[in-house]
Amino acid sequence: MEPNYEESIRKKDSTKAEKTLVPRGALGTALTRLRSKLPPSLLGYALFCAFGMGSWVAINGIWGEISILVQTLPECDRLPSILVVIIQLANVGPLLYTATKAVFAHRRWNQYHLEVVTVAILVLIGTSACILLSLFWSRTAHIFGGPHAVSLITLTFLLATVDCTSSVVFFPFMRHFHKDYISALYIGAGLSGVLPSAVALAQGFVKYGEGCPGTYPGYAALGINFSPAVYFVLLTLLTLVCGAAFVLINVLPVVRKQMQTIPAWSCHMQQPERERKEGEETTATVTNTVPLLAKLVKSKFTLLLCLAVINFVSNGALPAISSYAFLPYGNMYYHTGVNLAIIMSPIASLLHLFLPSKSEFPLVVLSHLSAFLASYVLMIAMMYPQPLLVGHTAGGVIIVLVNVAISAMIAYTKVGVTVQLHSYSEKNLALTVGGVVNQLGSLIGAMLFFGLVYYTDIFQH
Repeated sequence: MEPNYEESIRKKDSTKAEKTLVPRGALGTALTRLRSKLPPSLLGYALFCAFGMGSWVAINGIWGEISILVQTLPECDRLPSILVVIIQLANVGPLLYTATKAVFAHRRWNQYHLEVVTVAILVLIGTSACILLSLFWSRTAHIFGGPHAVSLITLTFLLATVDCTSSVVFFPFMRHFHKDYISALYIGAGLSGVLPSAVALAQGFVKYGEGCPGTYPGYAALGINFSPAVYFVLLTLLTLVCGAAFVLINVLPVVRKQMQTIPAWSCHMQQPERERKEGEETTATVTNTVPLLAKLVKSKFTLLLCLAVINFVSNGALPAISSYAFLPYGNMYYHTGVNLAIIMSPIASLLHLFLPSKSEFPLVVLSHLSAFLASYVLMIAMMYPQPLLVGHTAGGVIIVLVNVAISAMIAYTKVGVTVQLHSYSEKNLALTVGGVVNQLGSLIGAMLFFGLVYYTDIFQH
């Protein structure tokens, strides 16, 4: 009887233990699933966010300061149109880089080194230009019969060249790392707009007077909290953060061990068999660029078209007509709509990490929806200054929600398309083509709507 009693006690204890382990097992499963959705390295993810922040931080920063610049420089209201043209001319940077990359394409390690050196040069030029901007932003020169902000225009061209080129350098560079880091790059790109906007909001707005003096009277006279020089110094610090993150990405072991290809500068001296074969495959790829490109376009045409359309909308159409779409409802809706859209962009990019798109279909649907909503914004802008529901709260709320929804869908779609291209067999070519499509869509949209706004009466003044 004694042994049987002890055995029954052991069975009861084991049953209780099993019951207590059930929730622990469920919790462990949940933690495992959560861990599987996290990137390989949280530190690496943060570094790639900081690295991506440098992609458009300079130009976003200049546009964040545009309301003050038009009040203090001789071009006055013509300054934004001049800067738009200058930024589009800066697309010569990606063309020069693509040509240089083709020259050095005979060895994979040369391409990796070219990308590292190019990023270092871009950070150096961007940082130097921001420093010079903080010192000489208000300097003018008498040319073409009058004073002009030569310093600002010249430095804007340099910064725009850096930012445009980063679109075709940063994304192909990502092929060396885990695909989960791609969303970090887009989050950083979103922060490149959020952080300068936050600084500009803290700076305050100019108390508008009559006319445009064309000179800088001092920040106290303008009614702002600090001068544009201080603003551009803060912009310089953000550029330096990008450079520091890039150095750490290439130095820290916790990030380097996540590299998938060519992890060392000395790889051309001692190449493992696997990397040697990959180098030979890359050489073969270069000699067959045209058929490989044709194959890529054929298999990923839908995704590339979506990428072109959403960049056409986000970087061309909407920025050009936003004032016509928002201002009839009031400055509060304009300010709220633009800033919420900027904030929503990195949030939507982060969402793709936890809710990734498994196929092309959701990305195509989101790109169509964003284009449809953008057509609503275009219709409202064409009805300026008396759009639908003007003078009603509902009208302002609707245009803000539409703009935020467009920003979220476009940000998520950009990450999804880039991840799909990263998974392509020739991801180097695919990501490079994706970067070029990014710029072409933006260029065509910006130039088209610049012409429509300034040389037609479609949008009434």
